[in-house]
Amino acid sequence: VEVSEDQVMKYLGKYQVGPRKFEIVADATGVGIKSEGETPWTIYFISDTEFFVKETRGIVKFTFSPDGKVTGFTTNGMTAKKME
Repeated sequence: VEVSEDQVMKYLGKYQVGPRKFEIVADATGVGIKSEGETPWTIYFISDTEFFVKETRGIVKFTFSPDGKVTGFTTNGMTAKKME
């Protein structure tokens, strides 16, 4: 699934689940998710609000405020909060 650059830009940033921190990043090779200090894993969008991570075999779904701002994501029963 192709996701617009504007939509991807909304997802970029830092997220936190308990003490764990993650970052959604973009570079010339695509969009990825990484833990602090780690190499990013490529994410594969399956809709404009969900993606698949091959390394963890997990589906991640973004969450939004009523006005459409990204507030975090959910995966495997965990909820991450967008920090910035």
